[in-house]
Amino acid sequence: MFTAKQLAGLERTFAAKKYLSVPDRIKLAMELELTDTQVKTWFQNRRMKEKKAVEGVQREGGSPEPSSPAKAAEWVGGVNR
Repeated sequence: MFTAKQLAGLERTFAAKKYLSVPDRIKLAMELELTDTQVKTWFQNRRMKEKKAVEGVQREGGSPEPSSPAKAAEWVGGVNR
């Protein structure tokens, strides 16, 4: 289980970048008082959750919503630019 503070930190970091370098992962783990493996696994699971959500929307014929403000800049009218 993760605390609300840990989840907020993980989500905030994920919104900025989907993949972490080993040094970044270790730093985040130390900041959030988690293990390197916990952070690595959380990021893997979060990327898969996002991928499944996008695939589900595409199967329904809609446009996937951007997952973060950074992603929103890449999406214009539902088209990834």
